[in-house]
Amino acid sequence: MKFIQDQCDDNLVALWQQHNDRFMWAVLGSIADPQDPGALEKIRAEAGGVIGAVMAVVDERKNILKGGNGLMGNAKEKLETIKNQVAELEEEVAKAETREEKTTAEHFETFQGECEYWLDKFSLREWEVTYEHKNSKYTKRARAWYLYDFKGRACSLGLAKDYGQLPTESDLCKSAFHEVSEILLAGIEALALIDIYPSAKEELEVCKHATIRRLEHAVWRPDYLRRSAPAGLPVIIKIPNQEKS
Repeated sequence: MKFIQDQCDDNLVALWQQHNDRFMWAVLGSIADPQDPGALEKIRAEAGGVIGAVMAVVDERKNILKGGNGLMGNAKEKLETIKNQVAELEEEVAKAETREEKTTAEHFETFQGECEYWLDKFSLREWEVTYEHKNSKYTKRARAWYLYDFKGRACSLGLAKDYGQLPTESDLCKSAFHEVSEILLAGIEALALIDIYPSAKEELEVCKHATIRRLEHAVWRPDYLRRSAPAGLPVIIKIPNQEKS
């Protein structure tokens, strides 16, 4: 706004300088010849022209200031809208931190118990296993994760706090089976990564997870259904149809 006012003040000064000589000439002319009946009219005409021009600039300045106030009003409205949007985002973040998609201590206990079950089932007790309840540093969207030191036979199995959905018991048990299967195949992976060419690493991941998916269907699913079925009821396992190659 100060820039607009300064600009208008500069316009007034320039206008005064433009008409100053004409105005002073009319005044001096009347003093030099006070008996001249036309002198007063000349003064009035010159002064009227200057005053009219000045008033035009003043009106222009008022319009500019009015427009500036309008712009300020629009800017204030936009700022208020942005503030409201920020407040809504902060509210969403606060809700996300307490949403049901977060895993709880009870979920973590279920995950640990199921990992222990499959470590026994696959006879992987030569591994020193620790458990962590936090998001993975390396795979942000992973529901569960693993890290291992093959030479030292040490590994960490983790359950993410941000699971992406409300986890069921079945979800947690399957995640545990998947991560233990990663440890089951860790020896193959460690050997394959020695002097492996870069593009083969992706191929290795694809093959490894294809094997784990087979284990999930052939081993984990029947076992889980057997253990979770009510006592005395038969377990019916439906095997999905597979196309013959």
